[in-house]
Amino acid sequence: MQDWEKHQLVITGASGLGKSALVANWTRDKLAIRGDSHPEVAQSYRQLSFVYHALGYEQKELEYREKALAIQPSLPFDDDLPVAKDALQVPQSVETAQSHAADIHSALDDSLALLDTTLSTYGENSLEAAESFAKVGKLYGIIDDNRSALDYEQRALKIYISHFGEHDSNVARLYNNLGCRYGNLGDTAKEIEFRKKGLMIALSLEDDELSAALYGLVGLAYKSVGKKSTANGYFRKAAERFRHWAKKRTPRIIWMKWSPERSSPLITA
Repeated sequence: MQDWEKHQLVITGASGLGKSALVANWTRDKLAIRGDSHPEVAQSYRQLSFVYHALGYEQKELEYREKALAIQPSLPFDDDLPVAKDALQVPQSVETAQSHAADIHSALDDSLALLDTTLSTYGENSLEAAESFAKVGKLYGIIDDNRSALDYEQRALKIYISHFGEHDSNVARLYNNLGCRYGNLGDTAKEIEFRKKGLMIALSLEDDELSAALYGLVGLAYKSVGKKSTANGYFRKAAERFRHWAKKRTPRIIWMKWSPERSSPLITA
């Protein structure tokens, strides 16, 4: 990725998970070429903050916003990006951030109540139950309760496998999610193992968008343990898959403010 403008078409056509991987790769390249105080690096951090806001990951959003402003304090956070305005409402105060956190906890309470209703109505091995388990797991992940997230997402995974076997995109996404949880708990070996399981399924399904995102995430996991050469190989494959996917799709801007109703319960960056 040598020119940001050349890749805007792919960025705007990708899913939230795909954007996260693609922008992270761009940031990695800029850090290597420009150093960690260059304005283009600040722009990359800014892009990542918007990605994480759109996905509802407010801790990550604030982290990258602060990194961007540390390099370039005048950097705007409310204009000149091809995204919906409601995706640009980044928290401006501790009170606002706390309010957003309260919204997530409220959504978690609602999802737990819905899960109880779903289990009593459809049964513990129903696809409805799997979807509810997955949504609860994702919400626990957002508030960094990774052990609870693992528990609920493992239940969802077991149900999906019982219905579809492992040749299913929901199974691929959940393997990736489990990898994310293990990574957050400090077990990078298991993170790589489970993200790779998801990647292999995505490749077998010929799902270029999901494959590209998972190539990028596996690459980031390898990079985190210092295996830069291996990581770069996965980053290159991620870029190749994105290019292949973009050729088959009409690019579209899909940024949106996160909400439990509008966000897939099965994707974790």
